[in-house]
Amino acid sequence: MRIVSLLTYKFRIYKGLFKYLDSMIKRNEVEIGGITVRTPLSRFNDLITDMGVNRRGDVIEAFNLIVRGNRVACDTYRNRPNVPYIPMICGGGEEVANKMLIQPNACVPDMDNGKARRIKSLRTRFFLPNRIWWNTRHVLALRSTEPAISNVYFMVRTSLTEKQEKALVLSLNGFWGILTVSALMEITEEAFTRLNTARWRVLPVLNARELDGDAVKCLANAFDKCANVDFGRPAEQLGRGRRGGDHREVEHFTKAKPTRR
Repeated sequence: MRIVSLLTYKFRIYKGLFKYLDSMIKRNEVEIGGITVRTPLSRFNDLITDMGVNRRGDVIEAFNLIVRGNRVACDTYRNRPNVPYIPMICGGGEEVANKMLIQPNACVPDMDNGKARRIKSLRTRFFLPNRIWWNTRHVLALRSTEPAISNVYFMVRTSLTEKQEKALVLSLNGFWGILTVSALMEITEEAFTRLNTARWRVLPVLNARELDGDAVKCLANAFDKCANVDFGRPAEQLGRGRRGGDHREVEHFTKAKPTRR
C-alpha cells in the first residue's frame, strides 16, 4: 500500500511539473520565484533530428572495444590506428569533460555492422550526459572540436546552425539549464542522477532558432569566450559566484527583460 501511495504521489508531482513547464513554453516565459523573463522556449525534441544511444553497451559491442573491469580501456585507443577510424569521446571522467569545448580522446577502428552504422549515423559535435555525477560535474552540455561518437554521452544531432547550436549549449550550461535538468532528473540509489533520452527530449530549452541574428551571434561569441573556461564543480560555482558573468551575457544577448510579479 505504501508503494502504491508513493507512486501516486510521484505521478502527481511529475504531472504538475510538466504542466508548469509546458505553460512556460507556451508563454515563452521563464519564471523563477517572483521574477519572469520573456525569451523564446521550446521542447528540446523540437530542435533535434536524432539522439542516442540509450544502451552504453551498444558502442562496446559495435566497435568490439576492449574493456577492463566495467570500463572501456580508453588508453588503448589514444593513438590513431593505421586503418580507417572513428574519433570518440571515451569515458566520462572529470578530466574528460571539465569545459564546454572538448576534443575526442580516442580513435577506434571503423566497423561495418548494423549497430556500428547506426552509431556512426549519430556522429556529432553535441553531447549530453546520461548519468550526472553532481560532485564532479563541471558542465552539462558539451561541444566537440570535431564530429565524434561516444561510449558514455548521448550523441545529439540538431536542425540548428553552428551558431544556434553554440547558443543552445551555452544556455544548457547556465543557471536555467541546471534548474530544468534538476527538475526532470531521475534520482537513483547511486551517487549520480540520470536523464534518459525521453527526459532530455521533453526538457524546456532556449529556442535558438527563434532568436534574431544579432542575439544568436552574441550568444555564439559568448560560448567561444567561455568554451575553454573550467567553471569548477557545482559547489564551487555557486559558492564563489564564478558563473555570474556568463549568465549576465545570456540575459543581455537574448534581450530578456526581467519583470517582477
